[in-house]
Amino acid sequence: MKFLLFVIYIFSATFTFCQSPIENLEKYWTYRDRLRKNFLKIGDQAGESIPMTARRVDWAFSGQDASPWPDARAVYYSDATIYLGHYIMVLATEYKLTNDQILAGISDDEAFAAMTNQKTQTQNELYYALQAINRIDLKAENYLSGSSTKIYYSKMA
Repeated sequence: MKFLLFVIYIFSATFTFCQSPIENLEKYWTYRDRLRKNFLKIGDQAGESIPMTARRVDWAFSGQDASPWPDARAVYYSDATIYLGHYIMVLATEYKLTNDQILAGISDDEAFAAMTNQKTQTQNELYYALQAINRIDLKAENYLSGSSTKIYYSKMA
């Protein structure tokens, strides 16, 4: 019985289909482009370069009529600093991989130019994401320094 299950497992494992690295790369760039266009505004102003948690184009759902608010939009930023940390991690990884690919040498001039352009774009996004952390930190420091309540940390034994 165990042998029969083992044989079934081996045959089922050999006939499974998975994605190729090229398909995974194409999927990554599709999702990355979607993040840039739909869930992020890159820049150094308040609220920029912080990924949105969710967005909704209109208020109508479950068959409700959207006519009272035809242009209503909703954007959610719950746990924005956590998502900003994930975003910075992705950008740093993307920068490292594009830089390694450039250093490895790309024979095609067009591919080299595209990869260099992508590296520069990732570097700019990384800069603005780090500036977003600095903005958030500065706002928090200003808010907490104006507080009448002092926070004391005790040393634990």
